Amino acid sequence: MFRLTGLLDAFSESIFRNVIGNCIDEGPADIILDLSKIDFVDSSGLGALVQLVKKAQNSEGSLQVVTNPSSF
Repeated sequence: MFRLTGLLDAFSESIFRNVIGNCIDEGPADIILDLSKIDFVDSSGLGALVQLVKKAQNSEGSLQVVTNPSSF
């Protein structure tokens, strides 16, 4: 499980994508992302999430996102 904080935007998405992508490559490909402390996600961050879900699925794994629904 990864607990993310701050912003998931154009400035941070490449690092995020590389770190999580490497974890998927190294296996196991089942990843849980806790986004309850994320303050903002832009289209770049959302795109990275979609790419990582596809990468995990192609590795016969999964990427699950959890958050605090009351924060929306």
